[in-house]
Amino acid sequence: MSTTDDGTGTPLRTLRKTFFTGLVLCLPLALTAYVVKVLLGILATPAKDFLIRPILDAFLKDEKVKTLLDSVAGDIAINLVSALLAVGVILAVGFVSRHLLGRVMFDAFEGMMERVPMVNTVYNAAKQMVDTFGSKADTFKEVVIVEYPRAGCRSVGFVANRTDAARWGSAGAGETKLVHVFVPTAPNPTAGFILLLPESQVTPAGMSVAEGMKFVVSCGAFMPETHKVPRAPKA
Repeated sequence: MSTTDDGTGTPLRTLRKTFFTGLVLCLPLALTAYVVKVLLGILATPAKDFLIRPILDAFLKDEKVKTLLDSVAGDIAINLVSALLAVGVILAVGFVSRHLLGRVMFDAFEGMMERVPMVNTVYNAAKQMVDTFGSKADTFKEVVIVEYPRAGCRSVGFVANRTDAARWGSAGAGETKLVHVFVPTAPNPTAGFILLLPESQVTPAGMSVAEGMKFVVSCGAFMPETHKVPRAPKA
């Protein structure tokens, strides 16, 4: 039997399968390493800019500081120390905030931040996003299927709340409640669209919130073993 490299022979087919097997195993590790690097950068940057750099500038000459920052080993060491300092500060803040006096101090600080123009907008938006996605298990009630972005096209959404339909304008016949459905984008579930839909247009997806998040992050590749295809809502 011929074993040419035209895509139909055994060697090339085996090589292709081997490559994709390795890709499936390495890609999660690569994405994890990237996310860790980004998080470390977020943690290290404030400590490096406001603490490490001033200390270096105070005790070293400009040429030595520049040489240290330009070297790979120096940059890694500074980032590592900055990240460790940031983690220490976070632990200290968490420890202090667990006590009454610390809680009063942070409440006063938040009040001050909310009174500063422009800064209050950024701070409140960031705090709201962290609060929402840091406790998504409590924020989202259930996973549902909705027809979006057009009729006949199904999307996975998360129920965040239910309110009276009359609050959002004239309610349709028989509509007393509107379901607040958050339809996330994939694979980044922190962005998406908010839909206000009547109960009749919302179908339970038959999966938990955690499973729904895995479904979105995996771009639909993940399916829970206990998942059952829901019936379409009656017209």
